[in-house]
Amino acid sequence: MGTTDSKGNLLIPSLLHYYGNRIGIDDKDIPLDHDIGATERVIAPPYRGGAVVTFPVRRVQSVSGTVVIDDQGASVLPTYGQLVVLVDQQQVVSPLDEAGNFYLENVPPGSYSAEVQYAAGVCKLPLAVPAGATALVNVGTIRCILPKKETK
Repeated sequence: MGTTDSKGNLLIPSLLHYYGNRIGIDDKDIPLDHDIGATERVIAPPYRGGAVVTFPVRRVQSVSGTVVIDDQGASVLPTYGQLVVLVDQQQVVSPLDEAGNFYLENVPPGSYSAEVQYAAGVCKLPLAVPAGATALVNVGTIRCILPKKETK
């Protein structure tokens, strides 16, 4: 039906009023590092009225890195554990390999609460995800420091 302008807007005249009109976009026009929820909507505008149809497109950013546990000065790898990050009240989980490496998808830039769950227990830590120019951001090695154990 047309091509959007530089702001992503398109005016479509002559839609059928009170009947379902299928409006869609070609997902081949969306860059590979972006995600789109739906490519088609059905709208029924009123007589002499209009409708605004949005197709939410968001940039996909993946995060990778390595987790190391600091247990009273000793570095421990949380082998085959998992990293759980709380993003907008949703848990995003990544398994950890034998070297403590993780990979998370759809975690936007920001600061998050995270925890490492592994054989010896759980360690809570903050996770800072920087904005990156590429689709994959490597945050390097993050350290989770276990609190000191009290001795009697």
